[in-house]
Amino acid sequence: IQFIRYGDFTAAETSGDISGKFSAGDYALYQSVGIPINKQFYAGASAKFIISDLHPYISLGMAFDGALMYLRPEKKFTAGLIVKNLGYQMLTYGDNPRGYLPIELQAAFTKRLAKAPLLLSVTWQHLEQWDLSRDYLSSTVASQLGVTYTIPNYRDFVRNSIRHLILGLELIPDGPFNILLGYNAMRATDLKYSELNTISDGLSFGFALKVGAFNFMFGRTVLHP
Repeated sequence: IQFIRYGDFTAAETSGDISGKFSAGDYALYQSVGIPINKQFYAGASAKFIISDLHPYISLGMAFDGALMYLRPEKKFTAGLIVKNLGYQMLTYGDNPRGYLPIELQAAFTKRLAKAPLLLSVTWQHLEQWDLSRDYLSSTVASQLGVTYTIPNYRDFVRNSIRHLILGLELIPDGPFNILLGYNAMRATDLKYSELNTISDGLSFGFALKVGAFNFMFGRTVLHP
């Protein structure tokens, strides 16, 4: 089960009269299975029943994920290809027409460095869509200092290639404690609102702690400086 609760809200009429309270959330019930193809290749799939409750509207959907993984344990190398959200909307919000779910294609690899306690991961996201630039980035915005900037919407090959990248680095010393660091280039670009933004946009960090049979993880994502 996966879920996101958006909290409790106060319900009000258009006149401003309070009519009560309501909650909202998204939920997914899923079942996964994985099988070995041979000593190096593995395949997996997941079926997901999705419920979105945004009072008074409810939407239902069914989706499938598929994955193919390549393992080389002696090289400490793993690579994979993932297709996410192959599905259809069975019930829509209100009278809106039903439609297909947004498919995403990802490719990734991880590599444990031979002479350092570091695990490097690289993910290419949204391979189903090459151009990830956003038109709203071309608008003129004002910074907190009162200076006006124009944020250019770069569509060249190099910058658009970088938008697909998610980089991860994990420090794995001897012991139960790991340190995690990540950078999402598309998130950093989409959240940029002035030329004063720093590299911390799109940055995430955290740690993992193993105590007996339990694993504890904490992570934080920097959305704005």
